[in-house]
Amino acid sequence: MTSERKNADYANLSHAFVLADRAHAGTMRKSGEAYITHPVAVFNLLYNQMGIREINTLAASLVHDVTEDTPVTPEQIATELGHEVAKLVDGVSKIRSQNGQSTDIETLHKLTGASFLDPRVGIIKLADRLHNMTTLEHMPASSQIKKIKETLNVYVPLAESLGLWEIKTQLEDLAFYYLYPEEYKKIEALSQADPRANAVFQASWCQELKNLLANHQLEAEIEVRKLGLWALRQKLKKAPTSGNYKGIEGINDFISLRIILPKVAYC
Repeated sequence: MTSERKNADYANLSHAFVLADRAHAGTMRKSGEAYITHPVAVFNLLYNQMGIREINTLAASLVHDVTEDTPVTPEQIATELGHEVAKLVDGVSKIRSQNGQSTDIETLHKLTGASFLDPRVGIIKLADRLHNMTTLEHMPASSQIKKIKETLNVYVPLAESLGLWEIKTQLEDLAFYYLYPEEYKKIEALSQADPRANAVFQASWCQELKNLLANHQLEAEIEVRKLGLWALRQKLKKAPTSGNYKGIEGINDFISLRIILPKVAYC
C-alpha cells in the first residue's frame, strides 16, 4: 500500500470519527457516558480483538448508529465517507426496526443468516452487541432479558457461522452471567480450580508440542483455548445422561491446543 493510500485511509477514519462525534454530541448512554464512547468501543473491538484492517468496515463501525439515532442521512454518509461505508451502515440499520428497537427473534434469524448477510455487517453488529452486553447492567431488567435471549438465539449462532469463536464464547458467558448469576459463580469457581486451567500446565503442553514440531523441522503457531463457562455448563448438564459421568474431569476439551501450520500439506 502506498503512503498516499494510507494517508487517504487514515483521513477517512478520522472523518468518520468526527462525523460520529458531531452527530452524537450531547447524547448520553444509560451508563452516563457520552454516546461516542460506544462506536469507539465497537471500533476498538474490530481493530484490536478481531484484527480487522479493512478501512470501510472500520469507518462504518464509527458511524453505525448515526442514521438511526441522529439527523444524519445515508446520503450524507455516502457523500462524506463513500458509498461502500453507507452500504455497510444501511446493512447494520436493517437489523433494527423503524423505531430503533431490535426486531423479533425470528426476523433477526432471517436478517443475520450467513447466506444473506454481508460478513462485514455481521462483524460490526457482533462488536456492537458485545459492547452492549458488557454494559448491560445499566439497562432495566426487562431489557436485559430481551437482549440476553437475542444474544443466545441470534448473535451467538451468527458468531459461530462467521468462525468468530472468541466472540461467541464472550457473548455466551456474558449472557450466562446475567441469566443465572449464582450458577455462573459456581461454574466459574469449578473452572478456575481445574488443574488444566493452570498456566504452568498449559505451558508444559505447549513446550512438548513445540519440541515435537521442531524434531520434524516444522514451525507453527500454538493457541490455547479454554472452554467458555456457558459451554462448560451445557456439557456438564448433558454428561449425566451419557452414563459415564465424571464431572468436569470428564470434559476432554476443557482445554484445547490449536496448532496452526503454514501449509495444509504439513498437517
